[in-house]
Amino acid sequence: MKEEKIFITDNPLLEIDTKRRVMMAFEPSKQVARIVTDFGFTLTREIVADCLTLKKVIKQCPVEGATRWVGENADKYAKEFEAVETYEGDEHLKAELSKMLQPIIESNVRTAEKQVRAEALRTEYKSMVERIYVLFHTGLRTIETADFLHYFDVEDGEVVLPKNIDELIKADTATYATTEKGKAAYQLHKQIVENLNALADMMKNISRSDFTSNLERLFFEGEDGNVHPTSIDYDLFTN
Repeated sequence: MKEEKIFITDNPLLEIDTKRRVMMAFEPSKQVARIVTDFGFTLTREIVADCLTLKKVIKQCPVEGATRWVGENADKYAKEFEAVETYEGDEHLKAELSKMLQPIIESNVRTAEKQVRAEALRTEYKSMVERIYVLFHTGLRTIETADFLHYFDVEDGEVVLPKNIDELIKADTATYATTEKGKAAYQLHKQIVENLNALADMMKNISRSDFTSNLERLFFEGEDGNVHPTSIDYDLFTN
């Protein structure tokens, strides 16, 4: 069941800012499509999403051959570690890489040659991922992709945005009342406005602009903390 919501107002500044972020991510995403397809991957929405959310992290990995003397057991000493730069968030990309590695693994060539071919492909993959990451992270400059992720799609091997992107962003950045209390408050506020307009219509001896600019004089806060009507000469203003 679709959530019922009440439109309150557009937010032009937020709309413009969101559109700016979307379009900034659009151009590098087109380059992403070319990079991954040139590598041999099938372009899917999941693949592009991986590219848009790549994270570079530093992990502590064990150093191979960290024994002190020839012939000593490697477990005799505590393992040594080194900081290694790697990427996270490329699950779908890695799945495609595994598909490309499978024919190499299943081939009839010698094991050593398999390892060389597989390692060469992994090295090319790392280089590809680095190129993609740099598209969105250069120096201190980071292109935000969260908004773009919400709207983009993949069609015929290309990254695209919907034709009605402006309308979608406008709707998504607008303010709505969605909760029961929020919708009730909106209806009550609307009713108060209708009553104020009815009161303004009755108070013929004061201009509409004076009435609206002095609304606060019609009310005061009592000792009980509630709003009360100010005592005025209704006959004076209505006749």
